[in-house]
Amino acid sequence: MRPEFIAVLPELFQFEPYIRADGSSTSPDGEWEWRIQRNIVDYKGADSLEAYVAKTSEMVSKSTRSTVYPPRSSLGPFTSPDFLNGSFDGQVAVEVSTAAPQPAQNPSGETRGMYVKEAIITELEDLDGAGGPRTDKLVGLLRELNFNYANSQPLASNSLLRAVMDHVPPGFSFPIGTTFATVVAQAKRGQSDKKYLKKLTDFRDQGDDVMHRQIDQRRSRIDMDDMPQAAAVNAMLDGMVVALQKSKATSAAQ
Repeated sequence: MRPEFIAVLPELFQFEPYIRADGSSTSPDGEWEWRIQRNIVDYKGADSLEAYVAKTSEMVSKSTRSTVYPPRSSLGPFTSPDFLNGSFDGQVAVEVSTAAPQPAQNPSGETRGMYVKEAIITELEDLDGAGGPRTDKLVGLLRELNFNYANSQPLASNSLLRAVMDHVPPGFSFPIGTTFATVVAQAKRGQSDKKYLKKLTDFRDQGDDVMHRQIDQRRSRIDMDDMPQAAAVNAMLDGMVVALQKSKATSAAQ
C-alpha cells in the first residue's frame, strides 16, 4: 500500500461500524496502533473488498441497536478510488452539503470519551494469570463498559460497573467470595484512594436498582450523569494493578 494511504487508515477505520477501536494511539513519527473489537471474527472468510462490503451490509441490516459513531471529517482525496489504486493526479472535487446535521441516535444525544483509561486496561491484560487471578473476564467487562459509556447507554454502563465491582476483590489478594465492602474496609490504601472506594461503595445501591428493580408504571430515571466519577473507578483499578504486580513479583521470587 502507498504510505499516504497507510497514514490515514486510522481515520478511515473510525467510520466503519464494526471495526471501531477499543483503543488507538499514534506516535510523533507517524506510527499508529489500532485495537479492533472482538466482533472482527464475524468477517472470517471476507477476503476481498466486495466480500467485506457485503458482510458489513448484512451486519448493519440485522442490527437493532443504534450506536453513535464519530462525525465524518473531510478526508479529501484519500477516499477516492484513484488514490487507492495509485493513480491520483492531485485534482480534488469537493462536494459541500448544506443539509442540517442529523441528531445523534442515543438517549442523551452525545458521545463521550473513555471511562476507564486504556493504559490501565492494558496493564490488567498484561497481568492475566501472572502470579495472581486471571483478568481476561474483567478486561472484557471494562472494554464493554467503555463502549457503552462512550455511546451514552446508562443502564448498560451502570450494570457493567456494578459487575466490575463484584469481580475485583481477588485482584486485591482477597479470597474468592469476598465482598467489595470488605475490600474497602480492609485494603491498605491512602486516604484519597479510601475516599474513592467509599464513593463506589455508595454506588452499589444504584447498581442494584438498575439490575434488580422490576419494571412497573414508572419510567427509568437513571441517566449518564448518575455514573460515579471516572477518577474513582480508575483509582480502584490502578490499586488492583499494583496489587497484581506485587503478586507477580512474589511468585517470580519463589
